[in-house]
Amino acid sequence: MLETSRKLLIVGAFFMPMLAFRIAGQQTATTNTGLTVSDAFFFLSAGFLALSIRRRKIPPTPLWNIGAVLVVLGGLGSCYFADIFLASLFVVARMIFVLVVWQISMRYLVDNERWMTLVITAYVAGCAVSGFVAILQLEFHLFLAEGGLVNGRAFGLAHHPDDTGSFLALGLTFATALALHPRVKRQWYHIGFIALIAIGLIVSGSVSGMICALGGSMFVLLRRGIKVSRLIGVTVVLVGVYAGGIAIQGGNGKSSLNPIARFKKATGAENGGGNSVTPRIGTIKGAWDGIVDDPVFGHGLDVISSLTYLDRNVNVEYPTHNFILMAWFQGGIFFLIGDLICIGEALRRMIKGKRDPTKDMLLAGALAVIVFALQAPMMFDRYFWFPFVLAMTLRGGPVHGVPGELPAEETADAAPPALA
Repeated sequence: MLETSRKLLIVGAFFMPMLAFRIAGQQTATTNTGLTVSDAFFFLSAGFLALSIRRRKIPPTPLWNIGAVLVVLGGLGSCYFADIFLASLFVVARMIFVLVVWQISMRYLVDNERWMTLVITAYVAGCAVSGFVAILQLEFHLFLAEGGLVNGRAFGLAHHPDDTGSFLALGLTFATALALHPRVKRQWYHIGFIALIAIGLIVSGSVSGMICALGGSMFVLLRRGIKVSRLIGVTVVLVGVYAGGIAIQGGNGKSSLNPIARFKKATGAENGGGNSVTPRIGTIKGAWDGIVDDPVFGHGLDVISSLTYLDRNVNVEYPTHNFILMAWFQGGIFFLIGDLICIGEALRRMIKGKRDPTKDMLLAGALAVIVFALQAPMMFDRYFWFPFVLAMTLRGGPVHGVPGELPAEETADAAPPALA
């Protein structure tokens, strides 16, 4: 049962970046009640784990539990003020799954560094597949039904470039960390994953994703130590990836969407007009006005309740593009405090004890998703919580054999619309 549960967890991690693959429900501008393929595998994994009878003992996690309780209580309170009660209640159920079921499953199943590496590698492989699909969409106009292609920007296996940028940024950070991990075999596929994900980021046109991926990867390089050979290798890969991405875009008449041009357009430096910075600021101001109006209970967790700004240029409403204000505005103060407690406890475990490559990998991933979520509506997505949930398998010290709930002698019995 345990081995089957672990394998299902690996498959779920692989499908996690493939948001277009759903087996139930739907994701639209007003609803997000879909059940993705990765969700199904995670549920199955938890089910097999629950049926197993030889689970090892795991220690309590009091701080995380307190945070999860506050998130649930705050979320339930906000449901009474939501525009769509059932949709808001569904989001509470998603948070219960992530903070309770998924977290406990990880702590039982990811009980050594081998499984930690396999779970992360599976996620990276899924990101590489999504990046490859984005290339096929732009170059050959294939698989458009599973993702999207708008104005020369390919979304891969997602429905919006914000989603593509966020999970590919985390994937590239993890891929870089795996390639430099001294206890992971540096096989050729790590470089292949890096190339596919990076080119996928370029053709998606997600400026935020590119910046966060580059920042997370540079953090890994700094933590592993700067060496001339590594700098040369990284430079060669970056130049090759950039040239490949620009060649693909240029071959489709979209050379104006190269990363530098995208940055100028997104910040308004290119035309002084339409950009994605001004609406982001508008969503933050709108959220703050709502927080002042009701700082305790929030306004609901459903998509409609999340909208804080109307961009009159395109007549589209957007949710808060900042995960802290988003949590406070939608879920209320208790929901926000609970989120911050869980995130803080996970970060503490990443930093606690001696420095370790596996901890560095999780910390780099956490920083990448945090920076991305500070300017995007990224609070209820599993790939946002992925590094933090994995960190709950750690207990400090080196991570050679067991990410480490207990010493060996103690375990003998053991989707709303978003701005591009």
